[in-house]
Amino acid sequence: MRLRKRSGGRRTHIPAPHSIPVIEPGGRLRATPSEPSRGRRKRASGGAPRWNWTAFLRKLDTVLAYAVLTTLSASLWFSPRTQLQTLQITGVPEPARATVQAQLASCLQTPIPLSDLPRRAERTLQQMGWVADATWRPQTPHQAQLRVQPREPFIEVRYPNGEKRYLDPTGFLFHAPKPPAMVSGGVIRTTTPAEPPADGEMKHPAMRRAFEVLKAVHEAGRTRQARILIAESGELLLYCQPHAHDFELTFRLGDAAPLSEQIPLICQILAHADMQMARWEYVDIKSPAAPAIKLTGGEVHE
Repeated sequence: MRLRKRSGGRRTHIPAPHSIPVIEPGGRLRATPSEPSRGRRKRASGGAPRWNWTAFLRKLDTVLAYAVLTTLSASLWFSPRTQLQTLQITGVPEPARATVQAQLASCLQTPIPLSDLPRRAERTLQQMGWVADATWRPQTPHQAQLRVQPREPFIEVRYPNGEKRYLDPTGFLFHAPKPPAMVSGGVIRTTTPAEPPADGEMKHPAMRRAFEVLKAVHEAGRTRQARILIAESGELLLYCQPHAHDFELTFRLGDAAPLSEQIPLICQILAHADMQMARWEYVDIKSPAAPAIKLTGGEVHE
């Protein structure tokens, strides 16, 4: 609150006190604060602002520390001592070593970058049909090991042109770089004059059925030296030798009945094999409900 008075015909401002006493009803005395001045406050004159050197030096220390750490990280990352220089490949058969080196030629560089090399090397080898798995294992900052696990040749597949392929226990068809001397699951021989298919899952129905029969007979453990001939008509001829016997049994299988009905009958006959079965020429189980047995002399029993 400001008061004004006249002095010589002019109005002059009288500064109001800081507080005005007010007597309230009841005799209480209360001081009311004065209104703040509406004028602009003058800036204290002191010259140019002073520079805060302490805060500047503190920030400068932080910036320099980050710069030093970044430089050290970059030098370690691009240093030849921290990059892969040696890659050891194990589990590869000797005939396939040159092929593997050629497949990894795009990945093996000196020095080898570590960005996507492990996964890229594993994918490159896993695309080869005979490779079941490939695992990257780092050993030292500049050395690593790539372990290759080849597929197990479980069943041998022979084609009319003399070529051979192999089936692993899962039914994957592949070309083995180092063919084994003997397989444990048996042999499948086809008479259809066709080129061997590429590595991968079996697509031929008769080949799939022959694989399931040999696998079931092998798991039953009742025979040895089992082999199957796939005729052009799709009929399967199973030749197997029961354990503890020198003769061979022949089974004729068809597609009229499912294999789930024919395989148990084969395993049952092999489990109760005796010397009298040596006179059997073949056993026709195309109809498992009424199997036919042909003796060597031409007599047929059902």
